[in-house]
Amino acid sequence: MSSPTKVPWDRAPHTAAKHDLYRYYMDAWFPILIQRFGEVTVAEGFAGPGIYSQGEPGSPIIALQSFKRSSAYRQCRRARFIFVDHTKACIDMLRGEVAKELGHYLDTDYDDGRMRVLVRRGRCESILTGLLADEGAWDKPVLALLDSYGGAVPASMLTEFGSRQRAEVI
Repeated sequence: MSSPTKVPWDRAPHTAAKHDLYRYYMDAWFPILIQRFGEVTVAEGFAGPGIYSQGEPGSPIIALQSFKRSSAYRQCRRARFIFVDHTKACIDMLRGEVAKELGHYLDTDYDDGRMRVLVRRGRCESILTGLLADEGAWDKPVLALLDSYGGAVPASMLTEFGSRQRAEVI
């Protein structure tokens, strides 16, 4: 199933609840894993536009906000955020929302030495695990959000994440 055709779309009540869970989880995840490993990666395979029709933040923005307010933010050596979506309209809007959150124009990747943000258009199953490898992220904690708008996440991707010692998938 593909993403809705209207971008941005309305946020469903179950999505609001899911985002509350993401926020609570990441608010605990970042400090624990940054303190232990110094580096973390959040990867989202079906990132969407980063915002909903009434201005509510999407999961990529929730992840960035959670990291920035983390008690371990200053201790972090490197946090990577990799956001992938196959829809051009979503990627275009997501770049704008990420730029607003970072206070920095985002025409390509963002990297301030501590935080690196990649926004890519492509099929999650085709590019996400390769991006993680290219970034050297697999040997540090990875939290992958693979909510495919009701579609199926390929078993090969789940197998790849499951074979990694420090990878978690939601």
